Amino acid sequence: MIFSIIKIEEGVSVPYGTETNYWNAVELCESLDKGKSVSAEIVRKNDGFIYYSTAHAKYKKNYERFTLDEWQAKKEIYSSAKAVKSVYIDIDGTAAYWYKDGKGLSYPEEILNHKYHYYRDLEPHKYIIDLALALQEKGVDVCVLTATAREVFSDRWEWIEKNMPFIPKDNIFMCPIGADKNNFCKGNADFSILIDDYEKNLDEWRGKTFKSINNINSISRNHDNIGTAACEAIIRRGDNQEYNRKLSMDVNRIISALERLNIGKGRNVKPADNIKERLESLYAYFAGSAELELDYDEETKSWKVMSYSNGEATQVCGRSGNPIYAFYSIPKNDVIKALDSTGVFYVN
Repeated sequence: MIFSIIKIEEGVSVPYGTETNYWNAVELCESLDKGKSVSAEIVRKNDGFIYYSTAHAKYKKNYERFTLDEWQAKKEIYSSAKAVKSVYIDIDGTAAYWYKDGKGLSYPEEILNHKYHYYRDLEPHKYIIDLALALQEKGVDVCVLTATAREVFSDRWEWIEKNMPFIPKDNIFMCPIGADKNNFCKGNADFSILIDDYEKNLDEWRGKTFKSINNINSISRNHDNIGTAACEAIIRRGDNQEYNRKLSMDVNRIISALERLNIGKGRNVKPADNIKERLESLYAYFAGSAELELDYDEETKSWKVMSYSNGEATQVCGRSGNPIYAFYSIPKNDVIKALDSTGVFYVN
């Protein structure tokens, strides 16, 4: 791939040269910018996509130093734990709306194309934004932690600056799509909170979890829930008093949960001995259904909830209509042991 280096001086862009090595291009940009009133950027020659700019904020540039392949291969960035409890908030489906139809754009051709600015223009979830601000005003260390494709770093950053300008730049954390979020924060996941809409991320998180219930997902039986869509319906009908009451309640229960976490004490939730309680809770959710079974799914490394009636098996779905999977990231044998001791589900 050929990278074009552009020098920008007094608002005028001037082609400076080309490089085939990305890291050499970064070093060249930094040398052009050093001690001078100019900036420099790396541009993909075929479509003008800006990979890197010396004018970008320091913390944003920390991410832009990776090529597309290097970014997707990253397994962790921050590893040494900081002695602070944090609340990490996801963007897609949590702080921002997520659209099943991609707002008419195709994935990945258009949604990941910087020219369409899909991620920059996502509508914010007002309730989560208000919740984040209220927590910060109470002295909580509020951070953003979101999975992001390398192509849309700039759009993602612009969205945060526009909709959550109160978040300090060094409290913005991004990880590759599908990565373990525990490995891309301050190293304090064990004693911090994650607010996310995606069950897999919540199951993997080593600290305390809250699921944001939006317009397309369903209530969790394994995690505490935040009624994002319901609270936004309250404000739409003009009931400010009830909205503020709900907001205050959620702020208080998140702070209470944060206070119960112990710094430096290792994993705080979801150890193997807690699986039995979660199984019973999951079973109770489907009380009165036909015969129930848990089937292990090798592809997702999780368990499918199956309902048997008249000899036919059907995968159980949540209120959103999506099939239910449980116990992501929990070792298979640990779940089997708990199943043997509870007897609430048949096992396949």
